[in-house]
Amino acid sequence: MTHQDPIDPKTRKKIDQWLTGPFDAKTKQKVQHLQNTDIEKLIDAFHCDLSFGTGGMRGLMGIGTNRINIYTLSIAMQGFSNYLHKEYSNPSIVIGYDSRINSKQFAEKAAEILSSNQIKVLLCHELRPTPFVSFACRYSNSHGAIMITASHNPPEYNGFKIYGDDGGQVISPQADKIVEFVRKITDIAQVKSSDKSNISYLSKDVDQAYLDAVYNASIYKDNNKTHGKNLKIVFSNLHGTGITLLPKALQKCGFSNVEIVKSQEKPDGSFPTANSPNPELLSALQEGLNLLSTCHGDILLSTDPDADRLGVALIHNKEQVILTGNQIAVICVHHLAKFYAKEKTPNGVFITSIVSSKLQKKIAQAYGHQYIEVLTGFKYIAEKIRQFENTDQKFLFGTEESHGYLNGTYARDKDGISAACLVAEIALAQKLLGKDLVDYLHAIFEEYGVFVENTHSISFLPGKKSSEIIKASLEKLRAKAPSHIGNIKVIEINDYLLDQCFDLPRANVIAYKLADGSTAIVRPSGTEPKIKIYTLCMQKEFSDVNTGMNLAKQKIEKIQSDLINTYFSPKV
Repeated sequence: MTHQDPIDPKTRKKIDQWLTGPFDAKTKQKVQHLQNTDIEKLIDAFHCDLSFGTGGMRGLMGIGTNRINIYTLSIAMQGFSNYLHKEYSNPSIVIGYDSRINSKQFAEKAAEILSSNQIKVLLCHELRPTPFVSFACRYSNSHGAIMITASHNPPEYNGFKIYGDDGGQVISPQADKIVEFVRKITDIAQVKSSDKSNISYLSKDVDQAYLDAVYNASIYKDNNKTHGKNLKIVFSNLHGTGITLLPKALQKCGFSNVEIVKSQEKPDGSFPTANSPNPELLSALQEGLNLLSTCHGDILLSTDPDADRLGVALIHNKEQVILTGNQIAVICVHHLAKFYAKEKTPNGVFITSIVSSKLQKKIAQAYGHQYIEVLTGFKYIAEKIRQFENTDQKFLFGTEESHGYLNGTYARDKDGISAACLVAEIALAQKLLGKDLVDYLHAIFEEYGVFVENTHSISFLPGKKSSEIIKASLEKLRAKAPSHIGNIKVIEINDYLLDQCFDLPRANVIAYKLADGSTAIVRPSGTEPKIKIYTLCMQKEFSDVNTGMNLAKQKIEKIQSDLINTYFSPKV
């Protein structure tokens, strides 16, 4: 009786290539070990090629074509090199990296491959934040940039972002062209390597230029310089890159009274005190909150490993309050919109994603500014900024609900460094009035109505089976659209995958507008095995802000539980 191979022929071919091809002995041993001990893990590691997600590639580290490793990185870099030579003469690229496991090694390997392809490489001399790399790309007039990072993902992840010549993450059709060039690299033997002659290090002068740009984005410079020392700031680095520039940026902007959470100060890719280094999570912020309480600080600022996201917390009425990404955005938008009122800055534009708070629209328009929504991903905000060049429209501020903000156009990706300086500026202004950020937020709610948002993630274990379940769940939702969600009538459905919605690109996103003004949006994560449900509610009538927020939260819970129980399978 013939033994049937449990692995499909296409996957088997990839596995055999790694067992017999020009891969190092240790890698071959790991492949063989999986083949002997865990066929399911072996299949997951090889059943597909890791593909472009939100502006680059991101995934679990390990062996196989569906993992981030030195070989999948090399293939991607060779394809990217071929693309660069097709698009530019004498191309040049900036490369940066964060504190994650293997990030420096991956950055050096990427530099070596590009150099071997006769591409000029400006490599960061040490770890630097993602927004700095975007800035450096523009500052050096390079043709693009690569940032080795997996943002706020757990420690077992890594990846890279690819930037275009404007410093923004690549989007279609540019990203599609890069993918096609990468797909043509079918054998590791096609990768050119071993020539480092075209690598040089980015000048440390760029650090100062970046800090100057962050400082220039401030709008209350004199007030910050005069009174900044009165604001007690606690900073949590979450073992990432923020420590390299954020304290210097705060100091330059006038905020010298800064205490650093020592246990989270040192860059460390294992993230020993925050296994999920996401600055919106209590588990990541707890040590910072403890210090905030003991040192009687005014605000806690925290950045994720590549410092493109910012978390903010404070003690209000003796209670710890962690501001959501939407709340931080609303506070910043109100502060800036009021300053850049139409009389001062005609044609000012605020940009946010379709899953972010709708309160931003009300505020921006109340002060005479334009408001634009784009798909999830800061690359789409960068695209709009580029479109505004050489027009009378002026980009003022961009936000994402996932704690991403950009104040100005010096960079083209979200920036936790400049966002920290902006939030410090607002917190100082409120403190001088005898108030704090929560007071400010509640005053905004009293004027415009209470807006509450929540993102619920349905998480799955990494693997092929989970990908199939996520796909099936979205298909089920499309096949039988709900007439009511949380006992509220659905009055409009926008399927961004099947329809051309609001002149935006097609995307695997479904949005439900409800009769009471609430919105529910469902999409799969672009970087992790998750289904995300965004619920946005407004409470028009309330006796006080806290009551209004509680009523909105109850509504959100009903909407989310209804969607989960009706359409989505249990966790794998």
